[in-house]
Amino acid sequence: MKIQIDTVAKTIKVESDVKLKELITSLKTMFPNKEWEDFVLTTNTIIQNWSYPIYVEKLVPDKSYWENPWYCENENIAISKATPINEMYKLAEGIFNIEC
Repeated sequence: MKIQIDTVAKTIKVESDVKLKELITSLKTMFPNKEWEDFVLTTNTIIQNWSYPIYVEKLVPDKSYWENPWYCENENIAISKATPINEMYKLAEGIFNIEC
């Protein structure tokens, strides 16, 4: 499955047919904070600028935020030992090509 995620325009493009269960399971795994719910799914599209894809052999639930390139440290908060992990990281701005 080829997915292109644009975190600025909040769009997700899927290049070919995919079962909804597989897509939703993948999105829940890639976005543990449910950010994907705010994105628009672009259909009937050919992904342009497919370069430097991120190959994901298997999406693993609860994978560490910092291991996903579409997340970065949230510099807008003061981090302490009491800061929840989901507040320490935010979506990075950009377009990410993912093949899984």
